[in-house]
Amino acid sequence: MTPFDSKETTELLTHAFQSDINSDPSTVSLIIPGYNIVKPVGKGATGIVYKGIEKKSGRTVAIKVLSPESRKEKEALYRFHRELHVVSRLSHPYIIKIFGVGKDEKPYIIMEYLKNSLKNVLYDQKVKLKKIDVLKTVRKLAKALEYAHRCGVIHRDIKPANILFRANGHPVLADFGLVRAIHSKSDFTKPFSILGTPHYMSPELCRAEKSDHLSDIYSLGVVLFEMLSGKLPYNGKNFPDLFKQHLDPSIPLLPPEVKKYQPLIDGMMAKDKKNRFNATQARIMLEKYIRDSAYDKNDSAPDPKRKLLFLLLSGAVIIFIILVILIFYYI
Repeated sequence: MTPFDSKETTELLTHAFQSDINSDPSTVSLIIPGYNIVKPVGKGATGIVYKGIEKKSGRTVAIKVLSPESRKEKEALYRFHRELHVVSRLSHPYIIKIFGVGKDEKPYIIMEYLKNSLKNVLYDQKVKLKKIDVLKTVRKLAKALEYAHRCGVIHRDIKPANILFRANGHPVLADFGLVRAIHSKSDFTKPFSILGTPHYMSPELCRAEKSDHLSDIYSLGVVLFEMLSGKLPYNGKNFPDLFKQHLDPSIPLLPPEVKKYQPLIDGMMAKDKKNRFNATQARIMLEKYIRDSAYDKNDSAPDPKRKLLFLLLSGAVIIFIILVILIFYYI
């Protein structure tokens, strides 16, 4: 059973990922030994992601490189090399797979090619996510963070665009471009600079303070709120307005139809880190809600195939009992 069991959601997850940039193969000048470069499929502030084919195996891959202008910036180059170092040693079912890295003057990361993201499906009006699917997906992401944090790694940019899906529907945490070691004393960040995506940034990041593993949980809590309610908890007109909302001591309230999950949001989005869940606590509470949802008829309708199988087995048992009674009666 995949995290997204509804037919509509599964169909949507098969749609092609819409690129943020023009995909003109003639513009590609990247050369990676052993790979054919197909086209660019995404672009960020400092990097470009290409679709590629491994010549030996024919496997489709994603290749992330620094943009030419970013390679000239010392901070951007440092961050990319740090991402190379971190992602090459992380191995978890819900973290994107890395096949290789290049550390020369043109560094690159070769990873599995996944074209569907949570951002693609979140606001599509054709799909209504089941609450049980949402809980299972976020639980898997909490497991990924639990592992990363044990390895001493903070993601720092948890958001729907960085949550991808494999063909089987399982979520994958991707894009460790802002990654930092938990115990690192140096961040190579300019004073008073802001890192992250404003809608998903923790209060401490909004204050340009040092982040830790609990900052990731706050961001995942924002994603959970968005998945449950269909809207962001904060939607300020500008960055200062958003930061003010994140810094407000009050925690956003879920709509009435999903208010039973408010304790989970309270724990993940606590403004004071002393009251915020860590990844393990978030996972445990998610698992509790998942168990409870198994008995909630309004939240998770029974699988028609299982219901049919149950009826057939029940009928077979009844027929068998009747036959046994008739045999003993006539004997």
